[in-house]
Amino acid sequence: MYFKYQQLIQDEDEVNKIKNKFNLMGLTSRLLLNKNLKSLDEIEDYLNPEYSKKTNPKNIKNIIGATELFKANIDNKNKITIYGDYDADGVTSTAQLLRFLRGKNPNTRYSIPHREQDGYGLNFDKINEITEDGTKLLITVDCGITNIEEIKHAKEKGLDVIIIDHHNCEDELPDADYIINPKIFDEEDYFANLCGAGLTYKFIENTVNTFYPKDNLNEYIQLAAIGTVADIVSLKGENRRIVKKGLKSINTVPIEGIKAIKNIINKNIIDSGDISFRIAPMINSSGRMDHADNAVELLYTKNITKGKNIAKKLFSFNENRKVVEKDIYDQVEEYIEKHCQEDNILIVRGLDWHEGVIGIVSSKITEKYNKPSLIFTTNEDDLKASGRSIDNISLYDELKIFKKYFKKFGGHSQAVGLSIEKDNFNDFKIEVVKHFNEKFNYRDLRKYITIDSLLESKHINVEAFEEAKILEPYGFGNSKPRFLYSDFIVKSTRKIGKEKRHIKVTTEKNGILIDLLYFNYKKDDLQALLYYKEVVCSIDLNYFRGNVTPQLIIRDINNYIIYEEKIEYIKLLTTFKHSLKSNLKSDVNINKKVDIEEKDIKELKKYKENNNNPLKNQKIIYTINKWIPKKEEYRSIKSVTVDNKRKIIKINIFKLIKYLKDKDNVQVNPEKIIYTLEKELTNINFKYKISKNNIFIRK
Repeated sequence: MYFKYQQLIQDEDEVNKIKNKFNLMGLTSRLLLNKNLKSLDEIEDYLNPEYSKKTNPKNIKNIIGATELFKANIDNKNKITIYGDYDADGVTSTAQLLRFLRGKNPNTRYSIPHREQDGYGLNFDKINEITEDGTKLLITVDCGITNIEEIKHAKEKGLDVIIIDHHNCEDELPDADYIINPKIFDEEDYFANLCGAGLTYKFIENTVNTFYPKDNLNEYIQLAAIGTVADIVSLKGENRRIVKKGLKSINTVPIEGIKAIKNIINKNIIDSGDISFRIAPMINSSGRMDHADNAVELLYTKNITKGKNIAKKLFSFNENRKVVEKDIYDQVEEYIEKHCQEDNILIVRGLDWHEGVIGIVSSKITEKYNKPSLIFTTNEDDLKASGRSIDNISLYDELKIFKKYFKKFGGHSQAVGLSIEKDNFNDFKIEVVKHFNEKFNYRDLRKYITIDSLLESKHINVEAFEEAKILEPYGFGNSKPRFLYSDFIVKSTRKIGKEKRHIKVTTEKNGILIDLLYFNYKKDDLQALLYYKEVVCSIDLNYFRGNVTPQLIIRDINNYIIYEEKIEYIKLLTTFKHSLKSNLKSDVNINKKVDIEEKDIKELKKYKENNNNPLKNQKIIYTINKWIPKKEEYRSIKSVTVDNKRKIIKINIFKLIKYLKDKDNVQVNPEKIIYTLEKELTNINFKYKISKNNIFIRK
């Protein structure tokens, strides 16, 4: 995939100020400034979140009254019901309160809705069930803020109600005794970005500080850390503090359930990445593939044997989820490649696809194609969909235009859920695709990657990579730094891993050797890497047999072969006289990576209209010299492509470059090949397209 870079540039004086103040290397200082920390105090708070002065839970609106009501119900030995959501945030919130009440109120129960049978949040049947079994206090965690009528019903039944939730709501609030949800009162509040698990932890922390000062908070912050990372909330401020302290506790004195998880994934030291990609999916798979009660029991139990058995069950759920997900993903991908790859929103409908998995599939489809997607499955008489979007398109805002079709609809800019009647699907799809195709173009759908820094040889050492770890834990809002590493020499490539799905590329630059690890490599991207010698990567340390060495993890590979501006630019080049090359000389060596922009096309057009004025743009001069083939190069390219007698031709560009070098001793590049094809379009009736480094020609 082709994408645009956006490199963060920092003032060198500011970099040196941070470097001297905190005794850090230049690389780490630059990365800290890239976090948009606006003062030395903010940097201090970022580096040492455990000692933040803002963290007192008493500063959260309604928390004092809520904890007093909570304590009164404990003292009166009233029955308390914890009602949570079925995802990792809701499960870890529920488990925290259950663990806290274990020795304080044995008259405690919990309730988690079934994803498909009950749906999200409270419902009247659950309220009736809760009241009939004698509950006096209902605490909702990670849900409840939108359940206006259900909470009203609970109050009419005589329940005390505390809502601990972090979701947005409409103008009307439910009539609970206390609502703990900082952002609905003030979006700028220090605690506004806490998820359900984070708010539950602060609720427990305030209860402990006020009424149980001898209690230890370690077990709760472990669960809060998992819920915080899993729910993809910004890892800044209080969230960063919770996750950093929680990970430290997880890695020293883990609770039984977490110990069982660590054992089954065979990982002793856990980081935020392990939570995101291994632990959270296991917890979530319980609610997706069966019932979230399994995950609650795992995180509640103090019996290590029981914990191991449940962990095995969750691991099995997650493996099954992966199989189901891959099957659905493959079907969706096949449909897209055949039917709707050119649409600006990808809408695919399946029969009886698992509701708990279509959201993950939508996310992966959007990631691959960098386009919004909607994946539909059959749900009794209706169709239910889960959708994901890219950063600069609000899927929620674009789809709410079509509310006439929806039976249910909700979400936010990047993710939506909806249901429609089966008979309306075709009309809905036609209208939505038409809207997206007319409103957005390739510029809106282009991927942009922010680069923290160019990775120079002087940065490649164990000390620099080790120091950069102070930026952890990484996650949403505190992303792992990305570097641009380029112009290296490839020394070797080797497939690694049990199934040989990964590649290790050993490189050298200015005498420094370093390995690039490319996981789940794609052949076309690997070809682009070997040709253009450029990757977007993150830094890492490899610990092997007592030795520590720096290594790079490949995150993205830019493929410069074809993109819209480049095609338009080369088409324009074909209209110039061939002798133009001899009139323009360039001393600039831009290498193979030339990024054509709109302004370059405009300038080239301007020059074509009036070439009496000297052309000074070195990039354009370079492309004229390097992209317009010589006569013998043109003939060689033409002989293998458009002069080929076959009606349908498929040729890999990089193999073609090597073939022409070996056969005719001509050194061509992708641009000269595209130039030749575009030029011949005026002479011969044929069509061509380029996909995944392959040229497809149909005559």
